[in-house]
Amino acid sequence: MSAQSGDVILAANAILLQVLSISAFALDGVAVSAETLSGQAAGRRDWPRFRIIVKRTGIVSYGLAITLSAIWWLAMPTYLQFMTNIESVFTLAYEYHLYAVLLPLVGVGAYWLDGIFFGLTAGNVIRNAALILAAIFFPLSWVLYQRGI
Repeated sequence: MSAQSGDVILAANAILLQVLSISAFALDGVAVSAETLSGQAAGRRDWPRFRIIVKRTGIVSYGLAITLSAIWWLAMPTYLQFMTNIESVFTLAYEYHLYAVLLPLVGVGAYWLDGIFFGLTAGNVIRNAALILAAIFFPLSWVLYQRGI
């Protein structure tokens, strides 16, 4: 959809998606830890330990998301200047930068719970949720794009 919208929009989106990627790598690192630790506790049927792991990895995940969003909020103008010297791309990316700043806060729950559920070997729950959300998201995105929203 970005490519159909023109070069400037495509370039601005590519730059802002890098924020998502960088944030995702950090948040997914905690999710991998949550997966390993929760899987070990569940495998031992140590449910008190499992609850502690869920609580602590949740605190770390949300703390990291808040930190990442704060860093992006402060660093975004400098980051955008490093990523492009094309004024129209910079301006458009800056116009939408708050969405990128909020991405860690919006996505943290998905990464964290992904780790917990995979640790419980409940991948089918994640798959089913992803299919349901994809069935809602993609048609909705297409309709909103067609309306210019």
